[in-house]
Amino acid sequence: MGLEKFAATQKDVKDRQAALARKKIELSRKDAMANQKLRQMVEDQNEAERKKASADQVAQELSRQNETIAGRRKEVENELAEAEPALLGAQKAVNSIKKAHLDEVRVLARPPNPVRLTLEAVLILLGEEKRDWNDVRKVIRRDDFIATVVNFDPEGITPKQVKDLQDLYLGLEEFEYDAVQRASTACGPLNKWVVSLLNYSAILRRVQPLREEVAALQMESEKLQDRQTKIEGEITLLENSIALYKAEYAQAIRDIEGIKGEMDVVANKVKRAEALLASFASEKERWHASSASFQRQLSSLAGDALLSAAFLTYAGIFDYKYRQRLLAEWASILSALRLSYRPDLSLTDYLAHPTQQLAWASHGLPNDQLCLENAIILERAQHRYPLVIDPSGQATKFLLQKFASRKVQTTSFADGAFLKVLASAVRFGTPLLIQDVEERIDPLLNPVLNKEFQRTGGRTLLRLGNEDIDFSPQFFVVLITRNSSARFPPDLCSRVSLVNFTDTPASLCSQALSRILRAERPDVDKRRTEILRLQGEQNVRLRELEEGLLTEISAAECNILVDDRVLKALEELKAEAADLEKDVASTTAVMDELKYVSDVYEPFALAVTQVFFVMERLASVHFLYQYPTQYLLSILDNVLARSPPDELVRKKGKDQGTQERIKDLELSFFAEVCRRVSKGLLQEDQLAFALRLTLIHLQGAGQDREGRANVHGKEERLDSLMPTEEELECLYKGPFSAASSGLVNFTRREALEGAEEDEYLIPGIRIDITQAKELRALSLLPSFAFLLPAVSRDGPSWVAFMTSPRPENEVPDFDVALPVSTTSTDGHAKDMLASMPGVQNTSTLPATRRAFLHLLLLKALRPDRLMFVMETYVSSVLGEDFPWRGLFDLAEVVREQSTAARPILLSAEAGFDASRTVDSLAEAEGGKGLRSVAMGSVEGYALADRYIAAGAQRGTWVLLRNIHLCPHWLEKLERRLHNLSQPHPSFRLFLTSEIHPGLPSSLLRLSDVMVLEAPTGVKSHVLRLLYEIPAPRLDSGCVEKARLFFLVAWLHAILQERLRYLPWGWSRKYEFTQADALAALDVVEDWIEREGGRDRKQPSKDWHISPEDIPWAAIQSLLGQSVYGGKVENIVDQAVLESFISDFFRPACFDMDFPLVSDLTVSLPEGDAARRGGWEGREGRRADYMAWLEDLPSQNSTTWLGLAASVEADLSTAVGARIARKVGDLWEDVVRDVVDPEECLEEKKGVAEARMGQKASLSKALLQRSQEWLARIQSLVPGIKPGVLTPTPTPSPYPLAAISSAAPSSDDSHTDDPLRQCLRRNMEVGKEMILRVQEDLNATCRYLEQTLGDCHNQERTQDPDARKSRAKVEATVTALSLDEIPGPWRALHPRGAVDRGVGAWITDSIQRVEHGLALLSKLEKERNRKENISSALGGVWLGALYNPEAFVTATRQVVATQMCCSLEELDLAVEIKTPDSNTEQRGRDNAFAVVNLTLEGADLEEGQLSLSSGAIRSQLPLAWLLWHKVGPQERETRRLDGKADKDDAPLVLPLYLDESRATLIARMTVAQREKDLRQTAAQWAQRGVALVASRR
Repeated sequence: MGLEKFAATQKDVKDRQAALARKKIELSRKDAMANQKLRQMVEDQNEAERKKASADQVAQELSRQNETIAGRRKEVENELAEAEPALLGAQKAVNSIKKAHLDEVRVLARPPNPVRLTLEAVLILLGEEKRDWNDVRKVIRRDDFIATVVNFDPEGITPKQVKDLQDLYLGLEEFEYDAVQRASTACGPLNKWVVSLLNYSAILRRVQPLREEVAALQMESEKLQDRQTKIEGEITLLENSIALYKAEYAQAIRDIEGIKGEMDVVANKVKRAEALLASFASEKERWHASSASFQRQLSSLAGDALLSAAFLTYAGIFDYKYRQRLLAEWASILSALRLSYRPDLSLTDYLAHPTQQLAWASHGLPNDQLCLENAIILERAQHRYPLVIDPSGQATKFLLQKFASRKVQTTSFADGAFLKVLASAVRFGTPLLIQDVEERIDPLLNPVLNKEFQRTGGRTLLRLGNEDIDFSPQFFVVLITRNSSARFPPDLCSRVSLVNFTDTPASLCSQALSRILRAERPDVDKRRTEILRLQGEQNVRLRELEEGLLTEISAAECNILVDDRVLKALEELKAEAADLEKDVASTTAVMDELKYVSDVYEPFALAVTQVFFVMERLASVHFLYQYPTQYLLSILDNVLARSPPDELVRKKGKDQGTQERIKDLELSFFAEVCRRVSKGLLQEDQLAFALRLTLIHLQGAGQDREGRANVHGKEERLDSLMPTEEELECLYKGPFSAASSGLVNFTRREALEGAEEDEYLIPGIRIDITQAKELRALSLLPSFAFLLPAVSRDGPSWVAFMTSPRPENEVPDFDVALPVSTTSTDGHAKDMLASMPGVQNTSTLPATRRAFLHLLLLKALRPDRLMFVMETYVSSVLGEDFPWRGLFDLAEVVREQSTAARPILLSAEAGFDASRTVDSLAEAEGGKGLRSVAMGSVEGYALADRYIAAGAQRGTWVLLRNIHLCPHWLEKLERRLHNLSQPHPSFRLFLTSEIHPGLPSSLLRLSDVMVLEAPTGVKSHVLRLLYEIPAPRLDSGCVEKARLFFLVAWLHAILQERLRYLPWGWSRKYEFTQADALAALDVVEDWIEREGGRDRKQPSKDWHISPEDIPWAAIQSLLGQSVYGGKVENIVDQAVLESFISDFFRPACFDMDFPLVSDLTVSLPEGDAARRGGWEGREGRRADYMAWLEDLPSQNSTTWLGLAASVEADLSTAVGARIARKVGDLWEDVVRDVVDPEECLEEKKGVAEARMGQKASLSKALLQRSQEWLARIQSLVPGIKPGVLTPTPTPSPYPLAAISSAAPSSDDSHTDDPLRQCLRRNMEVGKEMILRVQEDLNATCRYLEQTLGDCHNQERTQDPDARKSRAKVEATVTALSLDEIPGPWRALHPRGAVDRGVGAWITDSIQRVEHGLALLSKLEKERNRKENISSALGGVWLGALYNPEAFVTATRQVVATQMCCSLEELDLAVEIKTPDSNTEQRGRDNAFAVVNLTLEGADLEEGQLSLSSGAIRSQLPLAWLLWHKVGPQERETRRLDGKADKDDAPLVLPLYLDESRATLIARMTVAQREKDLRQTAAQWAQRGVALVASRR
């Protein structure tokens, strides 16, 4: 439109120039005619002058005559002027008479004489003949009576009327005005009117002669006037002629000037148009571009509208990352449907006008993409009211400001007036915000959400409760919840528009940067805020001006040059746009200057952002970890306020001082965050969090402009410190898992093959298979490319490293390859890296980089020390005093970190009372008016509400104990605390709870959480229980009771400590609590008092009981079967429990040198024993035991618990692996979302497209791995082509296909022994699993091939598996791409199978099936040769069977059949042999060879067993399962009960399926032991010695 209008303008200019030449000819003709008219005009002008002179004489005579008439007339008027005011006053008074007063007169039957006389006089003047009172009443009743009186003409009065009035009325006293006025207020004015009228009439008669004289003079004047008029007429004719000549002359002149003007206008407009067109060059280009893209936009209109509609409908609930993934997936669907859309579509610009966005910003909406999208969803929520998830409260503030002009109301479901407020908002159409919405809404709101309208008689009604309310179309309701983890039911989700206002990295970074600048550079922050606001306004105004230009052009009905208003408007708009562009340029320059300053602080803000999202991801580690945005920002404010911002700047100069200041602030911030957060983390998670902060610090958060980072007060090159992506992946998963998964770009991955034979990779020492795999995988990292040669060269140093108790201090030096590229974009950093050598020894590396490489090395070879090296790494980067250990002083927390608005939640493990800490603090602080409530009852709820209300008002402390007992009430408590308005500053609310998943996340986000874990170690457990026992109970009564109480405490401590060492200590986690220990004390005391004939309730003096008289059997039975044994489920664990009880509770426990553990002796405090034990005080009582315990070390060896010393290393390995995994789980790269959001957005779109099969690189890699896995299965299922779904027509008889065909027929099925049946059932399970895996892999390959475009549609329709549910296939593809085992596979996954990635899982599954096939094949050969079954089987790998318990039972059945005995008469034994001594059992019917067993907790040396003192596990070459026929008595002696203490007592070892010890296969008697074995069977059980069929 604009381009067409400007082209028309140029054409019109040319047409006007041609018309101008024709106007010049007409101009000459007009000029001649004008001269002729001028001459005629002069002649007529002379004649008119003569006529005017004659007219002047007549005018003078007429003037004199008029002066005479005026004098006479003035005399008459003077006479009348005397009476006229009185007459006018009377008329005014009459006019003011009220109708009510006249009505009073009318109703008088006999009026007073003054009234009657006055009205009669009035009737006389009015000319009425009848003056009777009734006639008078009729006259005054007329509507125009007053008007008639007021408008009466005085000149109409006759002499008779005057005479009658003078004779009959004027002389009477009753006719006086005062008398009449007193009689009637209505008649008083009439009386005055009558009198005034008579006076006026008299004057008129007196001046009548003068009036007549004036009339005569007037007639003479009229004659003179006629004469003058005639002369003036003649003059007028002359003047009209002159005027006509003048008009014609003027018209000619105007025509001439018009032509000239048109020429000037055309020239001027052409000039202006050319200038305007030149200035519109940029708009012209933009309009050309818009015109060119218009057709493309039209073609993508449907797709753009679908994307926008889908976004508005479905995307609101998701966070910013998932929204981008959704858009990418939807775009791929549109592409598949061949529906055009704009790839560069910006939903915010497409769905919202810039003026709207500016208005939202003015209402407090944060300026980030997510908030803009949410505002659009809120603005367009027409059919469904929005439900806003607003954990930070920014959406609530925005909505309150947005609807402030409409008198927005707020309420909640807990508000008693909720229904009233809702009804008022519905009726009057005011916006309503319903806050604190939980997962279940009030049913009163259902009619509103469902819009259940009733229309009656033009009214729209809505039923609320029992009342129908008029519904206003302006009504708008917003539901708001602060609980970001709320899970709303589908019914509610379908009726509302969910809008998620969680924080984005960009918004949080902006908030952090604003706070930093506000504290450090308030001047910059103020200018920056103002400039940002101004830039927004300028951009919006520029957009408005651009649209205004098009509007003015399109609104012009004709050519632009024709409409001067349009031309002028365009010039004004363009001039304003030019000025505004200058302002924008100036603003941009100022902003660039400010940005240079703010960029200095941006890395710090990015670090804050990263830390928050790490804290947010902590919730995935444990439900207890919930942190709101404001919590982190408050920590930042606290750090910024600690030191003045200008101190370092003043000392070291502006640039250097600022950098130093930022480094100090960052380290202080990290320390403060870790100090506050760690106190609410479990011990394992504290180190994971600290290590994650360390990596954030190294990964660019502290980078300065020279590419250097501050590490523990030292500047080191950042590129030499940052771990690579592959290195971090190795830390998280382990080198072998990371390399075999294929998700990390390792070099020479094929080198992993054959790692199982690398047990002697380190010369001089044998390492296990796992270590060999990890070492070889680690060597594939570029940094460790020279590791294996270094190990081969320096064997002794590496042997010392492997055998050292502290290997982190003895890591040998080796060469490392430096990275060849850097993630840094800074040129100086790249130059530094280019100048570095390609190979460098670890001894010359920076300490931080060296520490990380040592971390990976110990992860691979010494994982038992990984946790300790992690601590060292944190200290090397962040400092030795970095507060990550979660230590805190509650008094300091209350005084310096807490506020009245945030409760303090002390969460502890079950059995640990955290309220004592609060009680002690309150006592130390002088009480603080502490009021405590034990929660769990309705009465407690009411009492808690009352105490909180009083404490918030008075500033006292309130303690709510055991709040985990009332999870539903806690939601109400959270809302109440959130809505507390200005509580007393001294008010503190303490909450104690167990670590319970029922705690609401909203309350956790509101609270300062501190986790209290019970201290580890036997000493702490014993002391804690002894503190629970009152001193009088222990120090009085039976003297021997104190020793037994101490043994109960020691036993309870042992049982508790063994829980830390699962599955060695116990096979599963049992809940042994303080209540169990107290119950055990009661059992001991009751039986002692019963045997001593005493009543425990009665006080008594000290008395004694002989140890032989104590009912040991009863105590052992009650403790072992009821108090503790009632919670034990595993028979092996029960035997361990009974062994400890039997060891401690026996007469020997009163011996002077009774051993509790091998290296500790408890002695009675008597004589020489007292001196050796160092005891003081009374014998054997509470104070003595407490003093003895204080001398014990805080941390004890695992040998105190009956376990091997090496179990501690196993625990450390497991803990270190968990911490490493958690560090990986806590990572989320949010820096690029802030620094380069466009690039990050494109990358996210690429990832989402890859999930839909549109990213070829990832899909090809997964396809290659899937085909490799499928090829490995092909050996089991021949005839199947890798990557193709349909099998070949050729049948596959071997081996899986032969399983079904090899099944016995109905004729010979009875001949199959139980062992064959068991193995066949085992293979049926394996067949089902392998076929399911093969089917899914085929579907996966086919799906990926189709995605990559390598297949044709014809093949797709012919494949039968193509009809598989696409959703299931995509789920499988997603799991495989993440190296996770798909759910259907996991359901078929055998117990005890490996779970270290898909590749390892498939390898394990194939090995199991191959082993089962081999066993079946051997049995078939035995059937033909009639061999012994056990001989035919050979070595059986129990861990490879899907049901090893069934195999053991089958062998028992086979042996029972052969021995002709019952199953109960057979007992199972195991005999462990070396490979060269396995022939003696071969051929025996009762012996079955077993391979791949793992012995845990013991060693096999020269065919003999002994308790292990070194490695926890050892691989057994061969073992024989032997079924013996035994009698009842012998079977009883072999029972593992811990009571057998003879050297030749048989050992019974459990056989577990895997290392987790969750599945017990069998219990077996050990067939051989050392003859001089000193350990009892109880010690073997306590050590946790067991056999394991397979390792994970």
